[in-house]
Amino acid sequence: IPSTGRKKEDIIINGLNYYSHEIEAVVEQVEGVTPSFTACCAIRDPARDGESLAIFFHTPWRDPRRLGALSKRIRGAVAKNIGIHPQYLVPIEKEAIPKTSIGKIQRPLLRRRLEAGEFNAVLRQVAGAGDLPNHIPDWFFRSAWRPRALPPAGAPMRSANILIWGGGSGLADALCGSGDIAGARVVRVLTSRG
Repeated sequence: IPSTGRKKEDIIINGLNYYSHEIEAVVEQVEGVTPSFTACCAIRDPARDGESLAIFFHTPWRDPRRLGALSKRIRGAVAKNIGIHPQYLVPIEKEAIPKTSIGKIQRPLLRRRLEAGEFNAVLRQVAGAGDLPNHIPDWFFRSAWRPRALPPAGAPMRSANILIWGGGSGLADALCGSGDIAGARVVRVLTSRG
């Protein structure tokens, strides 16, 4: 079976192969996206121990609410037609999309620029427009650690929860074995690595 296309432009996420041109064609069908100024690539995602999808696109729209709605439509179209959820949607100017002298988009250059943080301000703007699911803007929430006095040794810890992260060392198994520690509820947190 003959194979055509360029392997280096394939996107592999969660063990599945996707063709960048197929994803880009779906994005370009969304009203508000400028055709031939769309690119996608896989971005290393340390939080997931794998790769995530990044989509770069041009739109003439500048209104944050309109941009947020457009981003949601792009996510929906890609999820429905391709079956993957893009992690990054990056609206950029036409001039910022690098092309070769014959007009081919240079996806590896866009990937390096995103990984270097060059588009962080744009990503924050899109997130502030309500595009990212489960995203709380920085102005809304600030974490603060407050010290708490320990109960006397041996005293029951009423209404307390203890979270235990653990791999295969056996320590987490031993701690979680009884279901409670000094009256506190024990919750074991499992990661994808064990």
